[in-house]
Amino acid sequence: VLVPSFLAAAAPKVLPSLLNSDVTHFAVRSLPNVNFSLPPSWAGQIPIPGHSDNQLFFWLFQAESHNVSQDLIIWLNGGPGCSSMTGLTYENGPLKFTAQAAAPSPNPYSWTKLANVLYVDQPVGTGFSSGSKAPSNLADITDDFVHWLKAFYDHFPVLRMKNTYIMGESYAGIYVSPLPSPDPQHKPKTPQRNDWLPNVYIQIPYFAHSLLTSRSLLNLNLKAIALGDPTFGNVAAMTDVVATTYLHQQRTHLSIPAPILSAFSAADRACGFDKILAQLAYPPKGPIAIPGNPEGLNFLPRKRQHNIPVPPLKSTQNKSKRQAA
Repeated sequence: VLVPSFLAAAAPKVLPSLLNSDVTHFAVRSLPNVNFSLPPSWAGQIPIPGHSDNQLFFWLFQAESHNVSQDLIIWLNGGPGCSSMTGLTYENGPLKFTAQAAAPSPNPYSWTKLANVLYVDQPVGTGFSSGSKAPSNLADITDDFVHWLKAFYDHFPVLRMKNTYIMGESYAGIYVSPLPSPDPQHKPKTPQRNDWLPNVYIQIPYFAHSLLTSRSLLNLNLKAIALGDPTFGNVAAMTDVVATTYLHQQRTHLSIPAPILSAFSAADRACGFDKILAQLAYPPKGPIAIPGNPEGLNFLPRKRQHNIPVPPLKSTQNKSKRQAA
């Protein structure tokens, strides 16, 4: 079990404890450039059971008030691959960096005023989490997280039956959201190495769903989930399809040159997004299919697999860049 060197320093101090096991080696005793008090905290890496080379980094903060000590928030930033230390140091943690400041300041709106808060860098390769092999699909990411969480509670058993709330933002909408019941007639394909985004036709066991259906492995008192500005599914539908329409609406405010708008409009036609926009109505008449392979970020090579025409590029240099992508 490892603790980053910048967290281990100075003389130990007595920490109020919510523990009944010896985890003093995780105790954060001081931080550089922090001249204000922080809630007691513990941080370090814990191996994923069955994958001893892969370890997830966590930072746990104790609630500031006994009145909220029965609640635990598990915070996950999105990405995939964005460190949850971003949430800790810029959004909802007890310390924050503002503007061009080189040192942190207290956060008066810290969520530690509401609960114990656990920040986790996941999947492997994110932030301070490390390992010899990163997971290649969301099924493996979920399996790693649930098994790691069990190992975490082995170190911090008192937290296991706290009122637990899994929260996050952006891509955490994929990590955290529970799934509907799978179609028993459906046979999902095997996820491929670069399928970071879930195919809408695959029933993947996201975190909340897995925790609710794996009580024999990890019986948590999961109360709720909460998501901020979340991604729920099809990235192309949520962003790319409407991008050109937005640019046309805001062309005056953004001072967008006409050739740029024309290029975006041509891309809409090439990707079939104009046909999607033509189907938009309220209430919707039914599901709207997204052409190409939007779950693979609409990479150009995958568009060719679906026979979606791609406009020819004019220069050899640009062609090389496109093939490299």
